[in-house]
Amino acid sequence: MMKSARKLSYVEFPSQYVWNKSNKVWTRRKTKTKSLGIINHVSPKSGDVYYFRILLNKVKGPTCYGNIRTVNETVYESYKDACYALGLLDDDREYISSIYETHHWATVSFCGSLFVMLITSDSLSRPHHVFKETYNCLSDDVVHIREQEIGVRVLKLKPKAIFHLTLSYIEKSLLSCGLSLKQIPNMPLPDHKYIQDSCNMLIQDELNYDPSGLEV
Repeated sequence: MMKSARKLSYVEFPSQYVWNKSNKVWTRRKTKTKSLGIINHVSPKSGDVYYFRILLNKVKGPTCYGNIRTVNETVYESYKDACYALGLLDDDREYISSIYETHHWATVSFCGSLFVMLITSDSLSRPHHVFKETYNCLSDDVVHIREQEIGVRVLKLKPKAIFHLTLSYIEKSLLSCGLSLKQIPNMPLPDHKYIQDSCNMLIQDELNYDPSGLEV
């Protein structure tokens, strides 16, 4: 790799160099074209491949796999260890980014499964913080999911009901893995009273009215 390129991360490299297919080498760009490399999404379920992807976005000018795992002249045995050494996982921000990134193309159920997987794999330092930061992703479509479950076309749920419903789906997934929200420090617990009251069909009938038709 060229010396002038050693200060670039993997995704930044295409901003200054172009891949020459004929000679199979990188050559410096002749025009100042804005360009960034794109690395395919990798789920945390992929293990070390996921942490390898994180490092490709952070490490400047690696020339071999060992360089990518090197932090302050120490070569770590795994990419995950290198991520921790760089402080990339201590505050869970990379996991939060992963859930947000997943939300762009996957269903809410899939995002919930990802969150549960991160908990059960003991990857998160502060699960409650990750839940708070990604709540919009985890709760985005739970009303529609609940509509399908109880056979209601238009279900009007209050914010508290949506909050507890989201938690109930997470708890259900955790229980299937032999774990519970009760075992996770500082995590809120689902209050099924809010869910039951909001999904009561008599209450829904009262809510399903046309406000404009009541105007005098």
